[in-house]
Amino acid sequence: MGGGRTAACVSLVALALVVVAILAGCSSDPPPPRWQEVASGSFDGTRTQQLDLGTLYLTGRVRLAWDLSGPSDARSEFTLEAVRETDATSSSGVGASRRSWKGYFALRSDRALEMTVEPDYYRVTLTQQLSPPDGVGYSGTFTLYTQDL
Repeated sequence: MGGGRTAACVSLVALALVVVAILAGCSSDPPPPRWQEVASGSFDGTRTQQLDLGTLYLTGRVRLAWDLSGPSDARSEFTLEAVRETDATSSSGVGASRRSWKGYFALRSDRALEMTVEPDYYRVTLTQQLSPPDGVGYSGTFTLYTQDL
């Protein structure tokens, strides 16, 4: 009879290990979002630039990554805008901006600017406005992403 108990205990332990393995694989955390590149380009930093990135389909969450260089005292304001035409006579839009002379400005960032929009087509612009207008800004590259559904 002792062998039967040992086999039952081994079976229960094995079953418990299977349940624990299954529960470990079923994490309550959602998977990290995946991102799709929708536009990219660059700034030269010699003047205020407004870049028209075109009409893009944005799925809701949008982020801009950049890799910039320039003088430590450069004063630039970066603005990302997305405008949706709702009909022939009206439009709506959202924007995000960041000033280089304020806190949390990083020359290299995967989340330099972020915003949320309703999924649709938007006319997207990215601007670097120099202050003073004849000053020197940042040069570098950027990539615009929308969340991949």
